[in-house]
Amino acid sequence: MNKEASLKTMIMILIGISLGVVILLFSLNIGNAFWGLLFPDISELSKTYLDDLGNEIDGLEVGKNTTTAYYINDKFLLIAFDKNNKPISDTGGFYVRPTSCFNVACLVICKDSNSENACKSSEEIKIFPNIEKFEVTDPITNTISLTKGKYVNLYLERMNDITFIIKEINEN
Repeated sequence: MNKEASLKTMIMILIGISLGVVILLFSLNIGNAFWGLLFPDISELSKTYLDDLGNEIDGLEVGKNTTTAYYINDKFLLIAFDKNNKPISDTGGFYVRPTSCFNVACLVICKDSNSENACKSSEEIKIFPNIEKFEVTDPITNTISLTKGKYVNLYLERMNDITFIIKEINEN
């Protein structure tokens, strides 16, 4: 009888532990979902700022300029592509443009990587059909903001109907 009671106790303990693990995993899953509602993913914040930046660019008249605060996650880059049909930027930069950006100017949030394909599959894209050329902070890689993981000020200026300046303002 002692062995039988001991076996029943072990089974109950194993069932209790298994049930506890399942409840813990379920609670963590619901907790993460609730946390995501209260505090959106930082990449979503970058996407929101890209939309806001696009609206600022679209609304700026020729010859006017402004500054705006922008946030980019430290795992991403904000890259500008001029209007052309070349897969890689005119300036010799090494990021391959997403297919939705062919023959149109666009801003793209790309993964921070030394890979030429860092932008190719990005879903965070803002297209500007009326702009042909962007003048940016780093014309070699077409990177707009060199600072990542915090808010930066960007200088925006519509030079003429087809050229737009978008550069990070150094705080030094």
